[in-house]
Amino acid sequence: MAAVAVASRRGRRSHENRSVPHPGKGTGGKGKSSAASAGFALPSAIFLLVILALLGAFMASIAVWQHKGTADDVQGTRALLAATEAGTGVTVYLITATACNQPSGGNCPNTTSPGAYYVERQWSAAVSQ
Repeated sequence: MAAVAVASRRGRRSHENRSVPHPGKGTGGKGKSSAASAGFALPSAIFLLVILALLGAFMASIAVWQHKGTADDVQGTRALLAATEAGTGVTVYLITATACNQPSGGNCPNTTSPGAYYVERQWSAAVSQ
């Protein structure tokens, strides 16, 4: 009976030795590398939050610039209409410049034979005196 107990002890010990993984080998990345990457999540989360906050601030500033530009256009139009309706002798000149990348005989706009990549840009400005 003593021989059986010794054999079972040896079997158990060898089985226990096989089931305990060697540190850093076969642990599914939980060996030495997990201690080195344990503090990686917090700095990356903070970095991501800072980048997203900066992106949101930039988008908000663009929206403010667009609204300000629209408000300036509306106020300019109202001022021009008020001046012309009041009869204060305002002279308004409308200047229009047209440019294209494929002129017809040196003239823009090209109405005779525009190609597939024809581009025309027109810029207008009102000058009052």
